[in-house]
Amino acid sequence: MRRPFDKYGYRVKKVLEQVKDLALLHSCISQPEGRKNIQTRFENLVSQEFRNTLLEVVERHRKTFDEDRRFELRCKIARLSKYILECKAIWQRYSPWEEKPFSQTSK
Repeated sequence: MRRPFDKYGYRVKKVLEQVKDLALLHSCISQPEGRKNIQTRFENLVSQEFRNTLLEVVERHRKTFDEDRRFELRCKIARLSKYILECKAIWQRYSPWEEKPFSQTSK
């Protein structure tokens, strides 16, 4: 018997792939403005997919007094935080290129 398709898991997998693609692109671009644009795209992607939702869940957790609901929200907070940390780790792994000031490279 087949397991049911996990739409959210599939979405997370695709977001992580997109983070990797952006990180690789960021490491290949030499122009500071282009690198900044890619960095901004990465930050916006993580915010849209995980961070904004995390902030909403934290606010709901803060306002909820039912212990069972608070436990569910804590699990959601942990899962969203894990995804954000995964995105950060992927970014750091695939975008290691450090920008050097122009004064050092032009000499």
